[in-house]
Amino acid sequence: VLRREFPDHPVVYCPHGILSAFRFQPERQLGKLLTKSYRALHVTSTRHARKGTRQLLEAWAQWNDAPNLDILANSEYLGHIHKLVKETGAQHVQVVPGQHIPYEQYVQTLHSYSLVVQPSLAEGFGLVPLEARACGVPAVMTNNTGHRDHFDPLSCEVVESGPEADSDDFWGARAPTVTTEAVLDALQRAKLRRESLDVEARKFAENREAWSWANQIREAMQEIVNV
Repeated sequence: VLRREFPDHPVVYCPHGILSAFRFQPERQLGKLLTKSYRALHVTSTRHARKGTRQLLEAWAQWNDAPNLDILANSEYLGHIHKLVKETGAQHVQVVPGQHIPYEQYVQTLHSYSLVVQPSLAEGFGLVPLEARACGVPAVMTNNTGHRDHFDPLSCEVVESGPEADSDDFWGARAPTVTTEAVLDALQRAKLRRESLDVEARKFAENREAWSWANQIREAMQEIVNV
């Protein structure tokens, strides 16, 4: 946004890094691979529309063979998410309080899923799918705003987004649009690509050091010096 609004001024930013706890742990994925279970995770920290939670639930309701979906949310927003589940008629959905849990516990949680689904209209950093792929878990995600820094077509399935529109995030906010149909299409493609996505996500995890905080800050500082 700053680069768009102030095209004549240099704007330097540091993409979000990941902590060392987020790493591929094959022993934790063994049970998932042996049972061939298929579970998806969506993480939201807000009740605003920018996480694409409603579109995700609407897509889940239209998916004939939808697998299990867990939504990890702030405790204060659980009622709002439960209401969305009821309104959309989505099946096989569980809403779980899970913000501010220890990183080690969160990493163990990530490893139990086949897919992380973040069809966000807008993100500051878009950290969830990056952390997931650092653990070898593929993602279904939009390729806009914060997600654009680390989107990878091999380990991700893209949710196509449309032109910007008004957002409820804060007064005057705008964000790309995301449709239910685009989310459903990406989910179905991801399930068809399951094996190749798994392989590519594990390859992405092997390069997780490129996304470490130390590396990101080093590159940002170098850019600042060059400016």
